[in-house]
Amino acid sequence: MVVDRGLPGMDGIALIAALRDNGISTPVLILTALGATEEKVRGLDAGANDYMTKPFDAGELGARLRALTRSYTQAQPTVSIGDWELNAVARSVRSVYGPLVTLTAKECDLLAALAMEPDRVFSRDELVRSVFTPTDLQGVIDTYVHHLRRKISRNVIRTVHGVGYQIGDGHE
Repeated sequence: MVVDRGLPGMDGIALIAALRDNGISTPVLILTALGATEEKVRGLDAGANDYMTKPFDAGELGARLRALTRSYTQAQPTVSIGDWELNAVARSVRSVYGPLVTLTAKECDLLAALAMEPDRVFSRDELVRSVFTPTDLQGVIDTYVHHLRRKISRNVIRTVHGVGYQIGDGHE
């Protein structure tokens, strides 16, 4: 993304800060006439990946954009569960208080299904259909919930008696 500082209705730095606040990690190059060192620092501190001043050389701009896209990797999608961050791509959870915990594929799928709709209570039948195979018994859910609680936290998944399971707060 190439952003000018002088956008109509909003300063480019405010735009970049809003993007970053919303978890958008697309690389941003600021291209502007404001070339003072303190302006460059403001732009980079706001979340820009690079900063160029006008007038500029088109070849240099192209090279900088290629460098940004070459080094850019999409941020791993994570979901917060209390003090934990679930990374479904890496099949792991990490707490701010402890080490990275690796999950099996099914553990990760179950935790992700619950975490994607934190206010919803899932029945065992719904979880079997969405995470496991139709031939699995509902008791498989109880087993995986037990494994997750032992690996992560006993509070990561809340039992709603008579209904099913819901994501918990993850706090010990």
